[in-house]
Amino acid sequence: MAPMKRNLSVLLAMLFASSMYVALGDDKSVSNQADQVAQAVEEKAEVQTAEESEEDEADAQEDEEDEQEGEDEQGEAEEEEAEVQTAEESEEEEADAQEDEEEEDEQEGEDEQGEAEEENEKEEEEEENATPEKILEDLDKDKDGKLTLVEFKDELDEEEKQLFAVADHDKDGMLNVEELKTFMEELNKMDKLNEEKEEQQKKGAEAAAAQAAPKA
Repeated sequence: MAPMKRNLSVLLAMLFASSMYVALGDDKSVSNQADQVAQAVEEKAEVQTAEESEEDEADAQEDEEDEQEGEDEQGEAEEEEAEVQTAEESEEEEADAQEDEEEEDEQEGEDEQGEAEEENEKEEEEEENATPEKILEDLDKDKDGKLTLVEFKDELDEEEKQLFAVADHDKDGMLNVEELKTFMEELNKMDKLNEEKEEQQKKGAEAAAAQAAPKA
């Protein structure tokens, strides 16, 4: 567009000079003036062309900078989005891991509870099967139908040994089936008394702690 303007200006200047030749004749001063006019017009066109070229370069550079800025902003946005996505995935993984751990703990607790219940059932079953006849059969090593303290081995404490002596009605140092039955009944009574005593001590400790706690 700029060269066309320049050529047009030069053409106009030449037409103007030709008109002056025609109007004034072949005068050297007039010719020089026409040449000066044409040269001035051409120089102005060149200056205008240079300015337009600089403007075009400036616009192109500005467009390039805008495009680069847009690409940078897009890159930053994508990077931020990727960071957010990574953080969300990390949170989800942590939540899943925590959930798995809770499920494992819950399963472990259920297993322990099941084992405890099974053990309690086994103990209850053993207690139910622990009849005087069964105990006598298991512990009577010499098979004389009686149990001595030696045959009980270390299973009796001092208090239980005293009950053994009480249950030994004929004072022969041994328990027959009937005396063993009495001995087991006395053991059960003693166990219940100990449990009641422990329960009372527990309640007393809780009451003392409640009284010692500062009031709100």
